[in-house]
Amino acid sequence: MILLHWLQFVFRTFVRNFIVMDANQQKLLQRITISPGVLSGKPAIRGLRFLVSDVLELLSSGMTEADILEQHLILEKEDIQAALLYA
Repeated sequence: MILLHWLQFVFRTFVRNFIVMDANQQKLLQRITISPGVLSGKPAIRGLRFLVSDVLELLSSGMTEADILEQHLILEKEDIQAALLYA
């Protein structure tokens, strides 16, 4: 029963936040994928094995967007923006 209430809360929160976003923000969030069989269902960038939390950790360590893009060629500028928006 508690799980059901939690899922309802999460769904309502997601829908409410998703509706108030503009089209560009919604497009950015489409870059974030969650697949139960990939990376234990943690949010990833474009279905790749690169977690949203990894991007956020890189940013919090002081790396700039340019540094991250230079070191991780698989990422795009929009991926970093999407990770920040998702957070």
